[in-house]
Amino acid sequence: MINKKSNTVKPPLLLSWLIEKMIDPQIRDQAMGDLEEQYRMILRDTGRLSANLNFLLQIKAVFSSYMSRLFIRSIAMFSNYLKVSLRNISNNKYYSIINISGLGIGLAVFLMMFLYVKHELGYDRYHENADRIYRVVSYMPDNTYLGKSYFAVTPSPLAEALINDYPEIELAARINDWNELQVSSGNKRSFEERCFFADSNIFNIFHFSFIRKQSDTLFNDSNSIVISEGAANKYFGEDDPIGKELVLKNEQKLLGDRYERSFIITGIFENMPENSHVRMDLIIPMET
Repeated sequence: MINKKSNTVKPPLLLSWLIEKMIDPQIRDQAMGDLEEQYRMILRDTGRLSANLNFLLQIKAVFSSYMSRLFIRSIAMFSNYLKVSLRNISNNKYYSIINISGLGIGLAVFLMMFLYVKHELGYDRYHENADRIYRVVSYMPDNTYLGKSYFAVTPSPLAEALINDYPEIELAARINDWNELQVSSGNKRSFEERCFFADSNIFNIFHFSFIRKQSDTLFNDSNSIVISEGAANKYFGEDDPIGKELVLKNEQKLLGDRYERSFIITGIFENMPENSHVRMDLIIPMET
């Protein structure tokens, strides 16, 4: 017995439309006819669900053929455009040189500007809490030489006062740079310009990626020192600097007299990025 209704049933409209768009126009009518006939046969033998699933699977084969055809067509179009472009360049050499040079210079300038702006806007953004870190400055409204001026210099007791008087301030740290410092380890000596006194809270406020450290308490005492990876390679090469000694010396009169003192290395951190407001190579406890 033949079900006349099954001879007129067509596949789902959405699937039919999708397959029809991917089939080569030259064989579209014949292919769609064959697929619909196959759909009706499966519908008659095993039901609508099996017919729909089988029709859905046909999309995979059709899609593969469609992508291959699209790829070949794209290659052919690109090859044709390339030939035409090379022919135009050959026929208009001077004009083409001017255009290509202008395009190259424009792209180079744009790339340089993009990298520069990205570098400038990225200053100190590598800190995990960058949006919560602030620098306290001093305001001098009547500076004799500069008029109204701001200076990144504040009284030493201010850090403790801010913690005690303002509950919204979680941490505060004092930082003081110490330039033109002679650093030595054995026979290796060099002048350093990135040496800083700092409170231990600095390691909780700023982001330091430590390579090695003696313990979680980096400033065990006033003789501790934390150094950068660059400084470690400079004075110790491939050796492990943890627990070793660095001698810091200042020939100028500082703190009342010429300064010379030995420190024990307790930690090594990765070099700070170039777009960091404060780049440190040696960090000494403020209590020193």
